[in-house]
Amino acid sequence: MLKGGVWQEPPGLGGVAELTGNMIGRETKSRSVHELEELLDSRGISGGSSSSQYTFGQAYQILAEDLELGLSLIEDALKTVKFSEKEFKQFKDNTKPAIISQQEDISFKALQTLKELLFPTNSLRKDAFGTVETAEKIQLKDVIEYYRKVHAPSNMVLFVFGDFETESTLAMIKKKFSSLAGEGFTAEKHVDEAPKERIEQTIFLPKEQAIVAVGFQA
Repeated sequence: MLKGGVWQEPPGLGGVAELTGNMIGRETKSRSVHELEELLDSRGISGGSSSSQYTFGQAYQILAEDLELGLSLIEDALKTVKFSEKEFKQFKDNTKPAIISQQEDISFKALQTLKELLFPTNSLRKDAFGTVETAEKIQLKDVIEYYRKVHAPSNMVLFVFGDFETESTLAMIKKKFSSLAGEGFTAEKHVDEAPKERIEQTIFLPKEQAIVAVGFQA
């Protein structure tokens, strides 16, 4: 797990964290997407990579006997991740329909408007997919630059839980991850003052439902 997500996106590139999070566990220099999918299916492993408001990373649910394999999957992604044009285009092409679908959902639209009123500049106002405009701007080089920014040993947390032997697991982790390299990570801070007066906004959608949303910074 790495600190990152929407919180650390560059200005004007909303959605780059989501694209990066989707790609980091998909393809490496030693394993294709198809080979990874076959491996996961053959061992009954579930999980993969993801991104959120504040983090992105990888997580796998595995049998205890496959612990080393699970750690190797994460090691492979961290050390030999491959950001291919084909995978990037596939995920980017899927982003616009997802954004449009969200904008037509009255619950999403109400809560998103509320967040934008409460947080004028803070990343909490942003949706993980970004907007149609920001998503169209993102290029593969932006994904790679964002990954390099947050990919630092000092910015990572690795956790294992379940039926395993502590000492041998720690030795395995040290062997696989102690050689990780990367530049230092400095988190960018985004702070908004609470609104000094009541703010109201009414929006209209061609829906039969009505939603009233009330919120405050906390």
